Amino acid sequence: ACRGLVMSAPGSHRRAPYQRCTALLVVLLLGAIIATRALDATAFVTWDEPAWTYRSARFLVTLTRGDLRGTALTGHPGVTTTWLGALGLAWHAGVARTIDWSQILAVDALATLDVHDAATMRLLGALLPAAKSALPLAHAAIALGIYGLLRRLAGRGPAIAAVAVLAADPYYLALSRVLHIDALTAGLMLVALLAALVYVGVGQSGARQRRYLLLSGAAAGLAVLTKTYGAAVAPCALAALV
Repeated sequence: ACRGLVMSAPGSHRRAPYQRCTALLVVLLLGAIIATRALDATAFVTWDEPAWTYRSARFLVTLTRGDLRGTALTGHPGVTTTWLGALGLAWHAGVARTIDWSQILAVDALATLDVHDAATMRLLGALLPAAKSALPLAHAAIALGIYGLLRRLAGRGPAIAAVAVLAADPYYLALSRVLHIDALTAGLMLVALLAALVYVGVGQSGARQRRYLLLSGAAAGLAVLTKTYGAAVAPCALAALV
């Protein structure tokens, strides 16, 4: 039966090595994305990172207390950045044990964020690596989504090349190494636009095609929740759908 299956698909032997090579390249690319954003994560620190560490710690504490109203901490709105920062802090406090929960509570106890107070900056600096730890995984997930959508539109080779160029772009790389909002917003906007183009261009029908439309809407929503200018992707996506 297996022999008949192989004979019925004469090109399968030729495609298999190419597919394995492609899969290996994708894995290596995702590993490189994670490594370049995780290794020596505090080599440079921007002013925004202690601020987002402060917000992430307060978000985590208020969430554990069930105070949902208190989780609204800034107007960016910076939701995904705060989520990722809180997730990193929770992991390192509860699982990895590289930080102590008392440090997070100490941040929550601060009346305000005083950048001129050395003790406050030392406390936030100690928590910063933990707060940033989920960020490389988020950018790798976005890159994987971009690759999958581009593969639908242009094929495996161009998709890998495009993601590699994007991941190695100095400006995007620098922004995606910091606990901030702009790189996340840009990546989510790109996913939203590509998903809309796949919805229009791929010759499928029914639920399989609608999933790309749902993905586009979800990515656009997350982009807006990260920073309000993410809403700029909406007219672009709508133009692709018309």
